Amino acid sequence: MELAAYKLEDMANTWYETVLLGRPAGAPPLTWDDFTKLFKIHFLPDSLMQQYSRDFKRLVQTPDMDVSTYNTKFCKLAIYVPHLVPTEETRVQRFIDGLVGRLYTAVTPQMKTLSYFDVVDLARKIENKGREERATSDLRATSTGNRGRGAGDCATMNQGQGNVGRVVTGILSVCSFDALALIDPGSTHSYVSSYFALRFSRQPELLNDPFLVVTPVGESLLVEYV
Repeated sequence: MELAAYKLEDMANTWYETVLLGRPAGAPPLTWDDFTKLFKIHFLPDSLMQQYSRDFKRLVQTPDMDVSTYNTKFCKLAIYVPHLVPTEETRVQRFIDGLVGRLYTAVTPQMKTLSYFDVVDLARKIENKGREERATSDLRATSTGNRGRGAGDCATMNQGQGNVGRVVTGILSVCSFDALALIDPGSTHSYVSSYFALRFSRQPELLNDPFLVVTPVGESLLVEYV
């Protein structure tokens, strides 16, 4: 017990010294069991452990949270609730269950053959690939919008593909933020990229039934949040 005490630092060390000062004169040294009980009562009371359990059960990857951040939160909370993920299989399943829709769909088929660390790595790779594809798509859309624009023009008129009619591209102010907009008269809904949505204070909600949208440049995008 004395050896373990040397590992305590700062607040924990102050607490331990207070415990020793509060013991009666001539009392036997603290046993490891006594120490761990006192430590848990002071630093990890039942109310806090119950909160950790609730937080872990509710933990999911939000649209503005990357895989690494989700994994960090997951691992920190899992330390306090080992009974909720007692095996590698349950740990993998719980991690995958909290992934955003597109990652959940891509990773789930592989879960039975991969370890926890392999699943995290796979989710990161899929996430990075998605970022690269979106960046390429945004660049392509920007190039399309700039084609034929004069120095003083605010927007250009482009002939859309198929039956979409004319598509107006230009810079619009959305909630005080400048955005490159493609206005399609044939569209039934308005959409915003996930990156631009992070500028707003509203929390996106996951759709029960995601759907595909064909853009004016002929690409298909999966809409998962509203």
